[in-house]
Amino acid sequence: MAALRRNHYETSRIHRLLEVYRVTLDTQAYRFLPGEPGTLSVDSLQPFSLFGGTYAIDLGQTLDLAFTVSGEQADKVLSGYLADQVLLRLDFQLVSLEDPQASYCVSDEDGTVRIIGRLLAAELVTRLQGEALAHCETQQHLLRAIRLGVDGAGRLAVPRPRVLVTDIHFSTGSPPQGEPDLLRLEAETQVLRCYLQGLNLNGRLQGALVVSSRVDAQGRLSESVVNIDVLNQPLLTGCLLGALGEISLPRDRPVIPYDVRINFIFRLE
Repeated sequence: MAALRRNHYETSRIHRLLEVYRVTLDTQAYRFLPGEPGTLSVDSLQPFSLFGGTYAIDLGQTLDLAFTVSGEQADKVLSGYLADQVLLRLDFQLVSLEDPQASYCVSDEDGTVRIIGRLLAAELVTRLQGEALAHCETQQHLLRAIRLGVDGAGRLAVPRPRVLVTDIHFSTGSPPQGEPDLLRLEAETQVLRCYLQGLNLNGRLQGALVVSSRVDAQGRLSESVVNIDVLNQPLLTGCLLGALGEISLPRDRPVIPYDVRINFIFRLE
């Protein structure tokens, strides 16, 4: 049951990392800086608070936005801003997409929960109609588009990564009753974060791996080696071997060690 909960948590966490989050700031939360003609620059917003200061969004050390606008656009934005009618909309992803093992949520000493992200895009919109007055995208947005790809309509495609253990073969020894199902669940859970690392380099990465391991008397996996590698992704392979080494199957007594071959399928749904 605990392994099933871990699997559900890890799967949900990976899906959260792939989401794009949006927050809209009122005029009191940002200000414009003097800039060159044709550019509207927004002062650093770090960090800005939500829900009365209970939460804070941290998008990096500095966040200086520059919107490219015409003279007419600039006049419309600034006049609307002074009238408290222009909002700043920010799209961001959680920072752990770059490193799935890193934390994207920390508690500061004052009790504030700080959510750490990376800015993807920003937009200045009118308060009442939601009309877009200016828009800009960051390098992070471009990298995301390259990694994850876009669909036929030019929209960002964000498929769900899935790791499946399709077969477990025991070449020597015999596992305790129920252990193969537990091993399957633990392997799928641990390796999912490795798949996300691979997707950071190639957003269309799919394929299969076959790994041989030894399960020792205490239920730990060791001596793991890759037998077949269709993915040809060294970062994912190295992460997978390390992740398998973290698996420890619960045992109430020592069991004779046995060898196992695990077939992995990596696919996007």
